[in-house]
Amino acid sequence: MIKRITMPAGGQTTDQALVAQWHVKKGDRVKRGDLLLDVETDKTVLAVESFAAGIVIDILVPQGETASAGKVLALIGNDEDLKNYKKNLTKTVTISDTVQPMMTDTAQTMGADTIQMATNDEYRPIMQKNTSAEVAPLGSTIQTSDIKVMPNAKKYARENGIDLIAFAKDTGMRTIKQADLKAAPAAMRHTGTETTPHTAYIDVPHSSMRRTIARRMLESTQNIPSYQVMMEVDMTACIEFRTAINARQNHVKVGYNDIIMKSIGMAVRNYPNINAAWTATAVRQYSNVNIGLAVSLNSGLIVPVIAGVERLGILQIARETSDKIAKARAGKLSSSETTGGTITLSNMGMYPVQHFTAIINPPEVCILALGSVQEKHIVHDGNTKIAPIMTITASFDHRVIDGAYGAQFLNELKQLLEVPALLFC
Repeated sequence: MIKRITMPAGGQTTDQALVAQWHVKKGDRVKRGDLLLDVETDKTVLAVESFAAGIVIDILVPQGETASAGKVLALIGNDEDLKNYKKNLTKTVTISDTVQPMMTDTAQTMGADTIQMATNDEYRPIMQKNTSAEVAPLGSTIQTSDIKVMPNAKKYARENGIDLIAFAKDTGMRTIKQADLKAAPAAMRHTGTETTPHTAYIDVPHSSMRRTIARRMLESTQNIPSYQVMMEVDMTACIEFRTAINARQNHVKVGYNDIIMKSIGMAVRNYPNINAAWTATAVRQYSNVNIGLAVSLNSGLIVPVIAGVERLGILQIARETSDKIAKARAGKLSSSETTGGTITLSNMGMYPVQHFTAIINPPEVCILALGSVQEKHIVHDGNTKIAPIMTITASFDHRVIDGAYGAQFLNELKQLLEVPALLFC
């Protein structure tokens, strides 16, 4: 009996995932537990292993395409299953009540089946005989439903970045074969890097992570009435505090993020609406302070969560932070390590950025944006001195946090950072 390999539900904010890489191909024999493919969710990259032994009968979702959770990605069976599958390729093969195989390159050997081009450049089988021949040019009136693409032509087009719709308009072909694409002048192939007299460009496909970032940031700006409060912090004592901690032990390096997260956890005690969410009927105040730390990756942004910072020591926070940042950059964070955040911290202190505004990560109501520590002239007790100053810019959800409340919380945080001994009171 044919076994189905389906898309796992790895994301928490979307049910879509990208087939990042196949590690097997059709016809390969696999054992239970063998790595089949990697899928990229909105948060991380997941390895999908085979739960069955047998032959990879078909791969239904090519590398680079997205699919919903539960969609069949591949079929695995025995030699008899493979034989029956090939025999019935042009018919509906019953694998379950809801699954039908897609046409693959094997269809070319049938000699008569064609594939209909959908408007989103995904090609799905239609069960009809190819009775059409090449016709007069269709020009700008061409309809994508009229275009038929042979399986090997579809594969050739995908591998070479050829726009099949544009090719059909230029040539007037309703039926496109691989030989047609190879024989056509390069000017007719319309790859994704066309050059005009005025501009040149390359289209970089959206990753699952980038699509999720775009959707959630749009959701935040459209639905949350946010405002910002900015406050400067004299980091002199905090710098000395960090230096003293790291001088006393060498097991883990404590960073400013670790001290700031601990300080947030302590400051929230008196301002519970900072560690909350807006619901239709109430302001939900969370018991634990779970801080999400924004980590920049080449592919986008990911936010691992340090849970219960109010209960953890600074060294414990440092260990967890270091571990999760390493996992994030290796693409090995689990979904449980990126969910459940109640406040987000975004630090651009490694760049010469004085201050910036961060967008609230719903359903949270607060995000703190940290600029770099810069030397500035300040006045203290009537005297001017130079001090290391960091600017904190908080974005608050005004439905939950009023201006004075937000300013009071930031002032509490400022006092803890300027007098770190208060963290132990």
